[in-house]
Amino acid sequence: MPEQPRGTARNDVLERSKVIRSYLQLVRAPAAFSAVSNILAAQFVASGGAPDWRMVGLLLVVSAGLYSAGMAMNDCYDHAIDTVERPDRPIPSARVTLKKAWLLVAVLVAIAMIAGAVAGPRQFLVAVILLSAIWLYNAKAKGRSWGPVVMGLCRYLNWVLGLSTVSKWSATWFTVALPVFVYIWSITSLGRDEMAAENRANVYILWFGIFISIALIFINSRAGGNAFGFFVLMALLWLLPILAVILRLWGEYSPEKIRITMRLLILAIIPLDTLILTSFGYWAQAAVVLSLLLPSWYLARKIHVT
Repeated sequence: MPEQPRGTARNDVLERSKVIRSYLQLVRAPAAFSAVSNILAAQFVASGGAPDWRMVGLLLVVSAGLYSAGMAMNDCYDHAIDTVERPDRPIPSARVTLKKAWLLVAVLVAIAMIAGAVAGPRQFLVAVILLSAIWLYNAKAKGRSWGPVVMGLCRYLNWVLGLSTVSKWSATWFTVALPVFVYIWSITSLGRDEMAAENRANVYILWFGIFISIALIFINSRAGGNAFGFFVLMALLWLLPILAVILRLWGEYSPEKIRITMRLLILAIIPLDTLILTSFGYWAQAAVVLSLLLPSWYLARKIHVT
């Protein structure tokens, strides 16, 4: 069999690389680490810091599968709009066909649901509710005033999925993830103005959401003594860079500045999960979750994540 010319082989490698990059962009791969951090943080809280790693693995498959499916579904529903506003996205640029994108959604959902069924009836139920919320956002709520609320609900349910292994439900377990709900609601409100940059009121919503998130974490905090001091330090380390970026956004409220701010705010979901863990006094576990920021940040430099 004749040897393939080097130039042709190199072109094949480059072509495969472009295809892989297109699919990673379609599912917003950098941001998927934040869905993973939700599950890990919630599992550490639910288990008292020592989770069943088999269950963790199954829940990570459910979460990552549904998150990635939701991102691809977003582009499937938006393909006509993206042809005008974001022609460089994978579907309008024809790097990924609409049919293949929907097929990817179906495969990811199937994998997630199977993992949920294996995990248990409670986990499967939460997965079904989460999938319903994802579909509701993409098909009905996106672009409407109540869209950010539904997006916040999706992340909240992702946390609830991570908490679903607790032996007995109580009202407390449903309040742990409220900071995540408020934070996602506020940054989604800003993200809706990414193309036009017409409504500076979104910056006020962002301020409000961030401070309410911090307040809720303080209210739910169970750390005492030195652990509480460490938690306060972590809160400041999370808050100050975000506030600095928001101040710059206020000085120049433009589509480009909104995109830059959104990248940081999406990456900041991982430190937010870390902050919740420190509020429970789980220092070592918080470090594990925070380590997810490295691959997320690396990919975010190469792939657009908003």
